[in-house]
Amino acid sequence: MKTLLALWLILTFGSIYAQNNSNSWHKIDNLARKTSFIHLDSLSNYIQHVAKNEEDKIRFIFIWITENIAYDVSKISSKEYDTQSQNPLNVFRSRKAICTGYANILQELCKKTGIQAYVVEGNAFQNKIAGHAWNVARIDNTWKLMDATWAAGVIENGRFRRKFDDSYFFTNPKDFVVSHLPLDPMWQLLTEPVSKLDFVSRKISKLTDKSDFFAYQDTLNHFLKLDAESQALDSYSRALRFSPDDTVMQDTWQRKYYTQGVFTASDLYDEATENLRLYFDTKYKAFGNLKYLNDNENSVREWLEKAHHCLDSALTISSKIILLKAAKANFSLLQENQENMITNLAYIQEETGFVEKYYATSLATRHLVLQKFPRVLTF
Repeated sequence: MKTLLALWLILTFGSIYAQNNSNSWHKIDNLARKTSFIHLDSLSNYIQHVAKNEEDKIRFIFIWITENIAYDVSKISSKEYDTQSQNPLNVFRSRKAICTGYANILQELCKKTGIQAYVVEGNAFQNKIAGHAWNVARIDNTWKLMDATWAAGVIENGRFRRKFDDSYFFTNPKDFVVSHLPLDPMWQLLTEPVSKLDFVSRKISKLTDKSDFFAYQDTLNHFLKLDAESQALDSYSRALRFSPDDTVMQDTWQRKYYTQGVFTASDLYDEATENLRLYFDTKYKAFGNLKYLNDNENSVREWLEKAHHCLDSALTISSKIILLKAAKANFSLLQENQENMITNLAYIQEETGFVEKYYATSLATRHLVLQKFPRVLTF
């Protein structure tokens, strides 16, 4: 009798919980489908206003994207496409995208609404195996898989037809891996990852969570502590170990992260250069009038600190790029830039010593300190 009562309670309250959850999504879904904004920030602000929790936020984002972004069929036959067209802002404006654009705008809206999310790259099986991109998001400390592209609709007779498929939202990892194989096995979210060989041959056996073959949660925890560039290298290294014979994947990731790293390092180098320019301009003027140094102590220290931080970060990124051994990478230029960074870091260290000594000296004798450190560089 007690067993039957317990079973009745579980079924009854479980049903009530599921119904309440469904009702909650029904309201959010309706709001998302009726919402129209011309600015991405306005949309994200509205989401934060109407969504009560992380699950409501991600549900709103997912529904809004599937309702408003159409698959860009014109890109299917194109071997190359303008990656700029797939950035979140351009996708929002054009209201069309391929899988990369769908994943990018979902990640961006998550970022703007306080949800941790990533774009996952890999292979997908839908009649045939092809490159694809989707998302993973951390909702209430649990990682959830979703594919807004496949959920948005289907392509029929060369045209996109909107047809919402809810099965690609919060899909169970065991079910998701049947059709989606990430390059980085960590994003399978399984303790027994499916190999690419089994995925390609469609020999995906019934999965269990009994094995500790791959402690993906530990790997994830380590991954989340890294900066963006280190995360990219970490994912690439894991993907390389997982599929050592996948030359297409290797070439694609190497080129991608080489380019991404070069741009990031270049921006950091430019920022460092600007701060050094401000510093040396001020020091040069001080030879005519010490007030330029005397009245700007905080700025002088800040310029040198920022320049040191930016150069140190740029040097670290450059080293990581070289480790990728990217095809067609201009290593001679990278190494030349590294040498310049190391030289400038040495200058900064010496100038920092000068600054410390200068401001520790009395006003009456500071000119003597300046005369001992006459270096002025132009940028």
